[in-house]
Amino acid sequence: MNERHPTNGGFVLFISKINKKTWPLLDYTFHWSVKKNLSLLYLSLETDSRVLINRLIEESAGIREGKVQEGMLSPEEFHNFRQGTEMVAQAPLFFQEKAPVELFEIESILVNAKAESGIEVVVVDYLALVKVDGVAASEQKLEKVCGELSRLSKVHKVTIVGTILEPRSGKIENEDALTSIADEVIDCRYDNS
Repeated sequence: MNERHPTNGGFVLFISKINKKTWPLLDYTFHWSVKKNLSLLYLSLETDSRVLINRLIEESAGIREGKVQEGMLSPEEFHNFRQGTEMVAQAPLFFQEKAPVELFEIESILVNAKAESGIEVVVVDYLALVKVDGVAASEQKLEKVCGELSRLSKVHKVTIVGTILEPRSGKIENEDALTSIADEVIDCRYDNS
């Protein structure tokens, strides 16, 4: 894991492979919220928040994914699990499940979260599920969503992390246009860590 953390008021585009979908992003979420203590809203458009929280606890405890559900923890792992649970519980981390979400709704969600919880980072997982009125083509839709999130990040002085997945074809349509909108690109498609 890099020691990087998001810049204040920028749009970060997180690109991942289908088979690595959410978990690398959760590693960064853990780093930003639990380790760096940044107030973070995770807007999950697909995955149940309980699954995400369990994965964050496993990450904080250094326990491989799924081992807690198997119920086969050693005493040391159980101790680490308890500590991990406390770390995640104390982190300024908020989850909101909202599917489907309209593009225009994201700003009100962001404004409310910032007013209520002082949110510094918003993760929108994942951009293909954001609904955009009047746009049918997926690459045009993603460009519009990325452009709006970039604008919102600057207007509201929060870092917004949007996630896109490399399709099974291995080619992201209009990747150059999408990445040019972002202030930072975290490309985990080729990261084997």
